[in-house]
Amino acid sequence: MPLTPEEIKNVVVQMGGGGGEDPGPDGFTGLFYQKHWDILGEAVVDMTQTCFRTGNITKVFDHTNITLIPKVPLAELVTQCRPIGLCNFIYKILSKTLANRLKPFMNNIISQNQSAFIPKRSISDNILLSNEAIYAVNHNDKVEGITDIKLDMSKAYDKLEWVFLEKVLTKMGLSNHWVKLINQCVFTVFYSVLLNGSPTGFFQPERRLRQGDPLSPYLYIIYSEALSSYIDSLQKKDYLQKYSLASGQEINFEKSGILFSRKIPEHRKAILANILDIQSRDLGEKYLGTPTVFQASKIQTHMGILQAIDVRISIWLHKLLSQAARTTLIKHIGQAIPLFQMGDFLIPKHLCRQMDSHLCKFWKAELNNLEMLARNAWRILENPNCLLATVLKVKYFPETDFLNAKCTAKCSWTWKCLHTIKELIKPFISWIVGDGQFIDPWCDKWIPSQGSATPNPLVPPDPSIKVAYFIDSQSRSWDVGLRPSPCKNLWKCIWKVKVPYRIQVFLWRAARNVLPSGTILHTRMPMHSVDCPRCSDPQETIMHALSLWTSRNNLILQGIRENYTAVLARAMLLTRNSKNHSLTTPSTVHVSISDKWMPPSFGWIECNIDGAFDDISGANGAGFVMRDFSRKATFCASLVFDVHSAEEAEARAIGAVLKKVVEQHLSHIIVESDAKALIDQFSAGNFDGDSRMDAIFKDIFFFSSKLFACIFSFQPRSCNSVTHELAQWEKQNNSSMYWSKPPVWILPIVEEDH
Repeated sequence: MPLTPEEIKNVVVQMGGGGGEDPGPDGFTGLFYQKHWDILGEAVVDMTQTCFRTGNITKVFDHTNITLIPKVPLAELVTQCRPIGLCNFIYKILSKTLANRLKPFMNNIISQNQSAFIPKRSISDNILLSNEAIYAVNHNDKVEGITDIKLDMSKAYDKLEWVFLEKVLTKMGLSNHWVKLINQCVFTVFYSVLLNGSPTGFFQPERRLRQGDPLSPYLYIIYSEALSSYIDSLQKKDYLQKYSLASGQEINFEKSGILFSRKIPEHRKAILANILDIQSRDLGEKYLGTPTVFQASKIQTHMGILQAIDVRISIWLHKLLSQAARTTLIKHIGQAIPLFQMGDFLIPKHLCRQMDSHLCKFWKAELNNLEMLARNAWRILENPNCLLATVLKVKYFPETDFLNAKCTAKCSWTWKCLHTIKELIKPFISWIVGDGQFIDPWCDKWIPSQGSATPNPLVPPDPSIKVAYFIDSQSRSWDVGLRPSPCKNLWKCIWKVKVPYRIQVFLWRAARNVLPSGTILHTRMPMHSVDCPRCSDPQETIMHALSLWTSRNNLILQGIRENYTAVLARAMLLTRNSKNHSLTTPSTVHVSISDKWMPPSFGWIECNIDGAFDDISGANGAGFVMRDFSRKATFCASLVFDVHSAEEAEARAIGAVLKKVVEQHLSHIIVESDAKALIDQFSAGNFDGDSRMDAIFKDIFFFSSKLFACIFSFQPRSCNSVTHELAQWEKQNNSSMYWSKPPVWILPIVEEDH
């Protein structure tokens, strides 16, 4: 898919908003490109599209300056500095574009062992998992015991072999064109080193990734997947050596460590340490800046946060700063110091109050701590199959879910923190019903429009029953046979309608399912056929019979057969004479062929969808029709849902039609709708929604992924006239209907599409 000008401009906006980044060799920052996009935009777009199309990058764009950032005070050696690459911004536009294209697929191609830079994952998971692993080792009392191993990679970016990276990219399934593009970004770079701010010399490396390149983090994650895939083989020293030789990565055994459970015999510890060539018997006091060893006093454990803040404040006190400058420093630097630890652990309230006082009450630390911890709890709820949730479930709640998990006396500080925050947010969580397989109808909050209410059973509830028990698996609607009728006031409404008494009786009989339709008569005395005598529909239900009642009776009682034109004309006349209903007749305005519905290619099924919603009354309806290359309608439906917007009705209709095509074992589907925002979102592979829509979007993704090919296509209303009428009909009738062929009243509109 070619790059679009909008996509390239968005990249410039993403990277050029701050203006504080250091420029590359060409001297231009991102802010320069953003401010003068009206002049530079056309040339930048053309250059980027050409590079993307041909797979070649102009050599001058790949020139990069290297600046050395000290990692320790008073650094004297090059190894004590971190080399940062200052790339040309014009190159970073292409690199960032490739990174944006690659990012949505990372969650699918990278194993759960890696969390950094992956969408829908968080590096905080690694912190929590490492603490769980250390806790398990320290509290293991078995003789055979368990161990934790920490491997530190020496100069990870600087020793990355390009040939190995190319092989990993190919093994991952990237196309030859993409591999060529990435090779151009990596292989053609040449450097100058900044000495006292001035570039010195030129040299071209034979390996390494650039620090400061937007693409580098993703390439390193893909590169590391080769090690992650064989993580179970790490006990073999020869495997580590083979990996190091092939990839160029070197394990820093001095910084690596191994932790043994306490009852493992010393001679076994020595043997394993010698095999792995790791002599350090601990994993260090910190991992990613957070503590790994928790003392009895949690204040002492996290005291390093307060000390770091005090160091910063003491430096600021020696500077002449305005009140505004002090506020900015406290908010942006002071707040960042405890950020990581607050995102993973509960900080003692006493320590939070001390930080508040030291920061002059510009920042409420305790409240921020709870907010950040809530993100971890919500991520487990949202993605119960992630590595963190899987490990915690096996250990702490194997028989239940996260929301109903308990906190026992023997559990880690990590779990105690998560459990505490889970109990705080639990009263504010309610379920959006999808298939209902995991929702407890008696304990969970799931009843729509009832807030935190839960059902009150009259008898002891069956714990094995889930909400799915109350859902019809075929129609995906509530199984009304299992619950009392919701229409308590229906009878009062019927008798209050100002119509002749015989009409009231007729409505009452229809509502009571006692009209003599084919299916009702068949339940009382077996009949040879329950087909509709008017249109030969396989089942003459009451709702079906009502739509053609007069025409049906004329045929059965008087032998008079009317064509559908006469039936529609009478229906329109009756409707126009009614004060409570209105009908919009199909427009007779000539429509050009480009604005008409077009049949799909041979072997494909085209599914047109439309949803309708009345903002005032809340009435809604949705419709879909499935047609093949011969223009034949193979299935259609009018549906009603519990929705709050036209977009939600449209999304539910898309989910319903995809479920139907999966049930019918179809493979090549085109979904057409006039909801452009939804179609654009699904076409981009994005199936994330808000708290109300997310379950619907996940159903759409689930069903579409079962098809061999599924295309989401935007079509204007003029190409969706059939489904528009189905949705409007449903909005007035409020009862879902399914037809194996179009009902007679919609046939003129179907034929008009032809």
